[in-house]
Amino acid sequence: MGTPASTKRPAGQRTYRILFAVLLTLLLLLQYRLWVGPGSLSQRLALQREIATQRDQNQQLETRNRAIIDEIEVLASGAEGLEELARSRLGMIGADEVFYLLPEQPAPTAPAPESANEAP
Repeated sequence: MGTPASTKRPAGQRTYRILFAVLLTLLLLLQYRLWVGPGSLSQRLALQREIATQRDQNQQLETRNRAIIDEIEVLASGAEGLEELARSRLGMIGADEVFYLLPEQPAPTAPAPESANEAP
């Protein structure tokens, strides 16, 4: 009486399945780029670590540069600055000065504890 149910799907349902497959493929491709491809999150984190390392290095170099600039200013200020630098770095002694070198005294050593087994 009635016709057997056909195995064919309506055209609208087929269109939705194709659209779903295309969107799913697009989503997977975008996820791949996000996690693995160029410009991925892992690359971004690695670049952030590199930037932090470079900033630290730049800070150290800026500190060193400031010290060098201060030294240059001291040297350019006149003979006093040059003499101070010569005394501190080269151990310069003036013509009318006497240099005394006091050797450091060695630290006193504690006597060795006597053993309880020894008899007087």
